Amino acid sequence: MRLSGVLSKLPASEFKQVDGFLVGKKGDVGQRVDLNSVQVTYSYRCTLCDDVSVFVSKGTISCVFISKQLISIDCVLACDCGANVPVWFLVESYGEIVDQNPEIRILERKDKLSENVRIIDNDEYSEFLDKSERAYRDGLGAGSMVYLRKVFESLTKKSAALAKIDIAKPDGKRKNFKDLLKEVDDKLSIIPEPFTQRRYELYKELSSAMHGDSDEEDSLQKYKDCKRLIVGIIENIRATEKAIKDSKEMKSAIDSLGWNKSGGGDSD
Repeated sequence: MRLSGVLSKLPASEFKQVDGFLVGKKGDVGQRVDLNSVQVTYSYRCTLCDDVSVFVSKGTISCVFISKQLISIDCVLACDCGANVPVWFLVESYGEIVDQNPEIRILERKDKLSENVRIIDNDEYSEFLDKSERAYRDGLGAGSMVYLRKVFESLTKKSAALAKIDIAKPDGKRKNFKDLLKEVDDKLSIIPEPFTQRRYELYKELSSAMHGDSDEEDSLQKYKDCKRLIVGIIENIRATEKAIKDSKEMKSAIDSLGWNKSGGGDSD
């Protein structure tokens, strides 16, 4: 694997062996080295193109030695339309990064997204998911969890409408979220099976960050797991919506064929 391949993917905790890209360099603190053979590509949703586009690094990418095990890399990724994203990497080596085949991983990756560039997601929850991911990448644990909570609330309300469940009580007051979630999940099974019995725990976890009951570091550590559960709910709802849509389309096809007329049914 080459350095380009590692930089073009989201950070992973495990080290990956790559072809040497700093062989023979001294690795003095502050030393800057051009990485002439390195190119970074990453896909974003470009609002100018109104499509998912591959952004490609422009110009010469260079790195700065922090130590012989740690380097900083800056680059700018650009779309064909001109939209661009500045990206910064902190890359760690298991041994010395100047070795022939160093084992490396990305300790940190930050991209500064403009209003013209968004993280890829094609549904109505993309705005809050996008904001939660930005907050996480900027080290804002509480902010990332708050946006996930907004997605969870939106998902539950949308599912209530899908199941024709009123979100208000007979007296007009809004139902307690815990009760509404149970009612919706009992009817549509929107919560993935592994945590159905603890569905409200996710909401409490997300709310604790919002109310200041957990610190930033704790929220950052829990973010990826919480987001995975939210994505699982989205996947369940999409499956439910598809099933309902398919059922309506099949019913329409049957009606068009006239099979619902009297005398229908299995016969020879």
